[in-house]
Amino acid sequence: MDEPQISEYALIGDSRAAALVSRHGSIDWCCLPEFDSPAIFAALLDRGRGGNFSIHPSGSYKSTQKYLADTNVSETLFETDTGRVSLTEAFVVCDETEKQEALYADHEILRVVEGLSGTVTMKMQYVPKIFYGRSAARISDRKKLGICFTWKEGIFTLLTTLPPEQVRSD
Repeated sequence: MDEPQISEYALIGDSRAAALVSRHGSIDWCCLPEFDSPAIFAALLDRGRGGNFSIHPSGSYKSTQKYLADTNVSETLFETDTGRVSLTEAFVVCDETEKQEALYADHEILRVVEGLSGTVTMKMQYVPKIFYGRSAARISDRKKLGICFTWKEGIFTLLTTLPPEQVRSD
């Protein structure tokens, strides 16, 4: 996989936080809970130590990326020798009324993988790092409650629809 240029990233966000997503399906920059918070994914600065959250085909592929019309929803299309897959992603946005009526996460990144044709084996890698990659996050698998780590006052949770036997938190 070649190193993406800054022009090959899509920006998704919810007006208080944002993430840069490469055409390889990797969130390589994300500061939470606010724009000026330390990054939990900073592979953009240091590919080896910065941390990322990637979803892409496990073998060789070609990819293209675009925004869905009139949105900041990113769609990455992967094409392999065996099929095609789309990865659609965005921050979930709630208005203030919705936040007052129910319990919502401060920020939520939604990533949806959809098979378009054929069969494609996908790989997901979740490697959050604390404070721009200074240290690895201590991840715990809370089964149905998700894969979590805490840092300062934040709880960061990865929820997935994958069956438990396909998720490893090592």
